[in-house]
Amino acid sequence: MVESAAATGLDMSSGPIVVGDVIVIAGNLDGAGDEGQNWKNSPPEDVRGFDARTGKLLWTFDVVPRGGEFGADTWGDGSGALSGDLGSWCCISADEQLGYVYIPLTAPTAAYFGGFRPGDNLFSNALVALDAKTGRRICIGLSDEDLIDFTPALRARARELAKTFVLGPIFTPPSIVSDEPGGKHGTLMVPGSWGAGNWNTGAFDPDAGLYYAFSHDIPRVYRLAKTNGADAEIAYWSPNRDAPYIDGLPIIKPPYGRIVAIDLNRGEHLWSAVNGDGPRDHPLLKDLRLPPLGTASRPTALVTGTLLFIGDGSNVFGGTHPSMWGRKFRAYDKANGTVIWEIELPAGTTSGPMTYLAKGKQYIVVPIGGRDEPAEWVALALP
Repeated sequence: MVESAAATGLDMSSGPIVVGDVIVIAGNLDGAGDEGQNWKNSPPEDVRGFDARTGKLLWTFDVVPRGGEFGADTWGDGSGALSGDLGSWCCISADEQLGYVYIPLTAPTAAYFGGFRPGDNLFSNALVALDAKTGRRICIGLSDEDLIDFTPALRARARELAKTFVLGPIFTPPSIVSDEPGGKHGTLMVPGSWGAGNWNTGAFDPDAGLYYAFSHDIPRVYRLAKTNGADAEIAYWSPNRDAPYIDGLPIIKPPYGRIVAIDLNRGEHLWSAVNGDGPRDHPLLKDLRLPPLGTASRPTALVTGTLLFIGDGSNVFGGTHPSMWGRKFRAYDKANGTVIWEIELPAGTTSGPMTYLAKGKQYIVVPIGGRDEPAEWVALALP
């Protein structure tokens, strides 16, 4: 099962775990480097996935990243090529619905002294989530993998911009702004304090027990800087929290706005759909023929017997980028998230639609407006 186990033996203190048709195996080879005075060439205790029916090796996750893998640059002085261990001593767990397996990893070789391996030494002393089918690492937090990659040039610009901020896993705290050359300008987090979800909320279907949640994924910067006001009562405060953009493009991958249908009786997501075109017609993207990217605004939805109505949102809301709004108003099939109708309005929607029946005709009324457009009501109906 493990190439280097023949000489040292593979210990499995918690046993393998089966996720769907995959058996995931982890363990430790020599005690995770707890003892001894040598550290070079200890075997890395990699995680492996095997086909449960045939025994075929499907994937290997390198606990010490190799070559150009994510995290390889966190082992300074070439120490990654000679380091090992990082075993999973205990308690692999999994989420069968998501198809994820969670691997708690221990320290690298020579657990109590790491002066010869400068850096963060990924993935030591970490809880790693993997896709059980492929072994792909699932990032819970913000990392280089979340940056846009529409083109190599945009990817490079996003990486260069992201270097000026602290990126990290979930619960990474705000950071102090540095005035030093190459210093960080704060911690970049997704979602920002304006959502995921926010006060614009979603829509609830009481008959079906379904909640339609709207959310957007736009980062914000959480930074601490020394106060400079004469009447300041605290030493640090959090100044401008707006996230960086590349000529109006978010630096993270889409979708930027989405709708999720949630069955509240079973706690399951039934479907997810991108809401809004987003910046796919941006000058840097218009020749790529991209699908809808989602609009990170604050639309409010209306659910009826068979349909879900929602707009793109307006540019009057705080906490969103000036480019993140649109004039479209759509009807989705509430059973599967398919767009079955849309119309372009004179301005973006500013609040929730409503519906009523008058003289046998069904109407939908939606408020619209913008920074440069008047506040109005628009009524829609079938001919």
